[in-house]
Amino acid sequence: MLVREMSLQEGHGLVAAGGLARLPPDHIALAVRNLDDAIHLFQDVLGFKLKRLHVGKGAGTVCADMVRDGMCFVLCQGTGPESQVYQLVENFGAGLYHVALAVDDVPAAVDTLKERGLSFDTTAVESAGLTQVSRCPNTGMSIELIDRNSEGRFLDSNSLSKPEKNN
Repeated sequence: MLVREMSLQEGHGLVAAGGLARLPPDHIALAVRNLDDAIHLFQDVLGFKLKRLHVGKGAGTVCADMVRDGMCFVLCQGTGPESQVYQLVENFGAGLYHVALAVDDVPAAVDTLKERGLSFDTTAVESAGLTQVSRCPNTGMSIELIDRNSEGRFLDSNSLSKPEKNN
């Protein structure tokens, strides 16, 4: 059980063995039908700030990073029928796209979770300031594991634009 493996580490709170850390979510991504309407809701009604607009060309998405009080929602709209986000909204309606969890060591966390029966449908993606892996097809949920290390959050250079298949 995860709780038994946890140890107290100075400066980091509770940290689990195998690269899994009990840290706040990195972000929550929402699949939306209309990005302008979603930005209006988060910015003008809920008081979030628009930090960045970006296009995931390979993923067929346009996204907005909305931040407030240390929390980040990434609002994602599909740009065409081939987009995973577009298909999700068409088939199931707007809603949760994925939850991204911050971890201290993505490869170690992946190894630990694979040992526990979880699978991923992407390989680890590494770029300046970021390591991430995403999607857990055997759970029916979409989860990302992310370590943004020293570069901060949500730069064009440290955002996953298109998942690679991990067979």
